[in-house]
Amino acid sequence: MSNYFNTLSLREQLDQLARCRFMNPSEFSDGIAALKGKKIVIVGCGAQGLNQGLNMRDSGLDVSYALRVLFFVTLFQKTILLHVFQNEVKQDP
Repeated sequence: MSNYFNTLSLREQLDQLARCRFMNPSEFSDGIAALKGKKIVIVGCGAQGLNQGLNMRDSGLDVSYALRVLFFVTLFQKTILLHVFQNEVKQDP
């Protein structure tokens, strides 16, 4: 599956990564204290992004997501289908 980052040339990818600040594992010696008070934005979800964000939120961090509109439509459809299925299962004798 293609994503925006993978459509960039190697030079453009390196330029984008150079603008990021990656945290060193030693910054987490006090747990999540290094992230407290900061806004965390998860760009895209991939296989685990949503769950990782929820775990961070449950740990007291301020988490937001940057997602495509299609993701929300799909998530909404799945939620509706799950709700309908659960209600049908409960109603079976």
